Amino acid sequence: MEPTSSLGVSQFVSFLKAAGLGALLAFYFDLYRAFSSQIKRHLPGLILFAADCLFWVIAALSCIAFVILLMWGEIYFYSYLGLAAGFGLYLLTISRILLPFWHQVFAAVLHGLARLVDATGRMARALVAPICWMERQLAVVAGRIAPAFKDLTSRIFHGSWRSK
Repeated sequence: MEPTSSLGVSQFVSFLKAAGLGALLAFYFDLYRAFSSQIKRHLPGLILFAADCLFWVIAALSCIAFVILLMWGEIYFYSYLGLAAGFGLYLLTISRILLPFWHQVFAAVLHGLARLVDATGRMARALVAPICWMERQLAVVAGRIAPAFKDLTSRIFHGSWRSK
């Protein structure tokens, strides 16, 4: 049997591990909040609902993996307390600094992507414009040739060129 001090140290280490996971989940939550606030005006509500569900599924799976891999499948009250403490401590301290930073980062990235998509569209229009011009010119030429071709085929098939 282990001495009591070793048990207390083991429980304290497990509490710190849970607090670390709580802080990581809060960091992930900050990233998600910053990202979703930048895209929510561009996407329909159903997609945001699906993204919210995906966030919570990933958070739940990481908690389950934590309990199985690091806590040997044992769940104690101090594990929940550690998760809550790490999450809360992160949100009260570091989140106040990092959340505005992540807002700016995602705004800049999304602005850059929008400019890239716009530039790609302009480039595609510039590449397609000569093809459209050629198509219009061919339509004009075909419009002029079609009556003569119709007359020619009419003469050939209706016998106005047949020898008498």
